[in-house]
Amino acid sequence: MNVIHDDCINALQKQENNSIDVCFIDPPYNTGNNTNKAIAYDRNEDYIKKNWKPFYSDWDTIPDYEQWCISWLGELRDKLKEDATVFICGSLHNIPDVAYALRKLDYYTIQWVQWCIPNAFPNLSMTKMINANQTIIWARKDKKHYYDKVAAKAYNNDKNLRDYWLLHQDHKKGRIVKRPSRYLKDFWLMNNDTTAGKLWKHPSKKPVALVERALDIALRKEDGVHVLDFFAGSGTTGIAVKELAAQYNINIECTLVDNKQEYIDMMKRRLDDSK
Repeated sequence: MNVIHDDCINALQKQENNSIDVCFIDPPYNTGNNTNKAIAYDRNEDYIKKNWKPFYSDWDTIPDYEQWCISWLGELRDKLKEDATVFICGSLHNIPDVAYALRKLDYYTIQWVQWCIPNAFPNLSMTKMINANQTIIWARKDKKHYYDKVAAKAYNNDKNLRDYWLLHQDHKKGRIVKRPSRYLKDFWLMNNDTTAGKLWKHPSKKPVALVERALDIALRKEDGVHVLDFFAGSGTTGIAVKELAAQYNINIECTLVDNKQEYIDMMKRRLDDSK
């Protein structure tokens, strides 16, 4: 597990060409530059109403977001193997810019996945509906990509996945279990991981199961495959990689990059605790 403190562009420039099998990233959504306020709050709604404090996030404010996306997607392209893919998380604030950058750089969009969040954060202003979904764009750089049909079918009663995904939480173990369903599409139903959120605080931490499923369907199950996350935050991608490596008994190389030292320290502790 390679944990690197660096800017995403610098880190990408140091990666070898044609070395990455799957890239999973959750870039800043640029909410601080879009009159939307990121909110730090506890999961308890009564607590939120009494104590919530809106703030503009320094890490989530990028003046020319569209060009910034073009910059790191451009650097990433040569680092991906011929049949590699990239998963990019986003919301209404940034997905149009990400999609534009992908098209401009001649990436091919395979699918858009919708992550539905039943325990989404409340909208205290009551001026619009609760934002209870996020988008994950799955894209490739070339004419073909690797898709693990066996892994995909394991989530859907031995039938190929549709583009509607339903995930079931095993609350006792805190893990996702594979249960048969006839209606698995690009709509993934999954709660936020609130327990881990209290331990490993980050403004945009994703559930391990979300990352694990994406990697599972896109990663060859062989020693030496390489996963990259250059917006690594609290290290969720690293945890998902460790779980998949244990499940399939393979060695997966994983590179985690973040430009904030506090998150580097956090993910190192989290990865150590997961042993």
